[in-house]
Amino acid sequence: MGVAEYGSGIFSLRAGGLMNARAEQQPVVLVVDDDAGMREALSSLFRSVGLDVKTFASTPEFLQSKLPDGPTCLVLDVRLPGLSGLDLQRELTQAGIQLPIIFITGHGDIPMSVQAMKAGAVEFLTKPFRHQDLLDAIQQAIDRDRMARRKRAEMADLRRRLDSLTPRERQVMGLVVAGLLNKQIAAELGTSEITIKVHRGQVMRKMQARSLVALVRMADRLGGHLVLGHVDCTGRVSDIAAQGSSRLLTISYPESFARYVVPVGSIAVDGISLTIARLREGTFSVAIIPHTLEKTTIGSASAGTEVNLEFDILGKYVERLLTPPGGRSKISAEKLREWGYEI
Repeated sequence: MGVAEYGSGIFSLRAGGLMNARAEQQPVVLVVDDDAGMREALSSLFRSVGLDVKTFASTPEFLQSKLPDGPTCLVLDVRLPGLSGLDLQRELTQAGIQLPIIFITGHGDIPMSVQAMKAGAVEFLTKPFRHQDLLDAIQQAIDRDRMARRKRAEMADLRRRLDSLTPRERQVMGLVVAGLLNKQIAAELGTSEITIKVHRGQVMRKMQARSLVALVRMADRLGGHLVLGHVDCTGRVSDIAAQGSSRLLTISYPESFARYVVPVGSIAVDGISLTIARLREGTFSVAIIPHTLEKTTIGSASAGTEVNLEFDILGKYVERLLTPPGGRSKISAEKLREWGYEI
């Protein structure tokens, strides 16, 4: 599947034309429709408001192309020969391609539109539609893509900062955001409080965090899961299921670690931070997108492969803080109800 990644841009689309924040970042509308007349009509409409347009007669033609580097949205016919518009939407999602989609169709129905919108479509328009309705949807889609690109750029920068930390600094950062004091961290890591203060200062400098609150927010944006490179145990791949271009890996693990594994929780498999998609007794499943399959060694895993597992450090330290040394936790279901939690 010839799907390429695309970059970021800043712009605004307003009534009467396009106002560029950066002239080199020109918004592009991609049109996939098997009707040549419709492709030409849409091209004329979009160019009249200052948008660049690329048209495709089929989904295979679109998939063989490279996505633009600027803000982009996709105008997609639902009924296409071969791979339909809804099928293409699903393929893009499974491939990790975040592209705002506007569906157009001459044969739409309510279940079809509900399916498209639930899968993240910006709009679902039935032919014939008003030009202004389509332009309004284009503006919304491009604005959405602009914001998504900005967030992806911010996250990429945040990950670069995290990658600049040494393994020890990552350990310290994990314990700091978990709420431990320098003295507690020093005792945990078997070093002096002065050494921890130095590491903590390095963490704050490299992460460009002006306060502890800012550092905690950064950790939260990173998913709350800091991979420290520590191996808690090993697991074994028991099953691999294809999901479009992605794969669902099911991994068995020791029962003694079950308390750290929760649905939609975080786990590191061979050093790769992943989200638990499904949890069953003795096993958990994680979805691996094409980019991860291509760029990491997990793409070569097969049934029976042994993998290293690292569980969420925050979960481990919350457990420790709630459990007195040599005793059981004072937190019980009754105590939580007393505090107002619904159990």
